Amino acid sequence: MYSAQILADGSGMAGWIASFQTAWNTGAMWNELTAAGALIGLVVVFSFGYRIIRKLVKGVSKGKANI
Repeated sequence: MYSAQILADGSGMAGWIASFQTAWNTGAMWNELTAAGALIGLVVVFSFGYRIIRKLVKGVSKGKANI
């Protein structure tokens, strides 16, 4: 992620907003989203897999496994 630098002539919130607007653009946003895309995909695959495995082994202790 790009580090925001406070401008020398701007102080306080106005300086922070000005530096944020120059550092954060659509290119920076897409870079962050593509970096997080692998994690999002992993979470989705894990959640579906966990749900299927849980459904398959739900009745194993009673001898009623659904395979």
